[in-house]
This record gives sequence, C-alpha cells and structure tokens, in this order.
Amino acid sequence: MSYLVDSNVFLEILLGQPNKERCKQFLQENSGDCGTSDYSLHSIGMITFRGRREDRYRAFLQDTFPGLALLHLDKQSYPPCCGPIRTLAWTLTTLTNSRWPRATD
Repeated sequence: MSYLVDSNVFLEILLGQPNKERCKQFLQENSGDCGTSDYSLHSIGMITFRGRREDRYRAFLQDTFPGLALLHLDKQSYPPCCGPIRTLAWTLTTLTNSRWPRATD
C-alpha cells in the first residue's frame, strides 16, 4: 500500500511535537511506500522559514528525498481533479488522535 503523507506528519517531527516518535515510526515502517504533494512541501517550507528554521527544512529535504515520492498535479490533471490520486491508489495519511493510516476513518 502507498501512503500520501500529510505535511502535519513531517511537521510533528521537525518541530519536536508530542507525537514526533509516532510519526517517525510510521515513516520508518513504511519507507519506500510514502509520498507527499508539492503543496505539502510548500507548507512545510513556509512554516519552517517563518519560524526561522531554514536549516531544519534543508536537512528535511536532504534526509527525505529521493526516498519519498513527490506528487504534482500538472494542468492536464485538473479537469478530473482527483483522477491522479485514484490512479495511483494512494491512501491519505495524516496525524490524528486515532489510529494510522486513514485520516477519514
């Protein structure tokens, strides 16, 4: 199974939040089966740069890629907006107070 990982999972680790270890464990256990969107990368960059943590963002990019798939919707993908995600059979994964992996359970 492939997972589309939400920016909150990475931010939990980067910002040293309470569920940091839980997020690390998920990413380690699913190494090679995870991807994120370019939108999530922009969000992570905005938050880390706003907090003057550019060094953490650079380290995150170096540590995470190329092992993490980067998903991008080009203009041709928009008419059936969710088509590419369905085609790839990704499961959205985000940090919730419940269990992994589905954010919508």
